[in-house]
Amino acid sequence: MHRYIVNAQCINEGAEMIVGRDGEYTTVRVPKGMLAQLNEAARVNSRSRNTEIVVRLQESLKRDQKRIQRERGK
Repeated sequence: MHRYIVNAQCINEGAEMIVGRDGEYTTVRVPKGMLAQLNEAARVNSRSRNTEIVVRLQESLKRDQKRIQRERGK
C-alpha cells in the first residue's frame, strides 16, 4: 500500500479511504500494551497511528460485509 499526502489529507492507495481533519472524532480506550502495538504497526507501515487504526477498522468492516453477503446468498 502506498501513502500520499494531498491537501493535508492522507490517502492510502487500495484502502479506499481518506483520513483528513474534517473526519468524525471519537475517543477509544484500548487494553494496556495495544497502543505500543499500534505504534509499531504504524511505523512499519509508514502511517500515523490514527491512519493505522482507521485502515484496520475499515478492513475488518469490509470482511464482515463480505461474510454477511455470503450468508445472505445461502
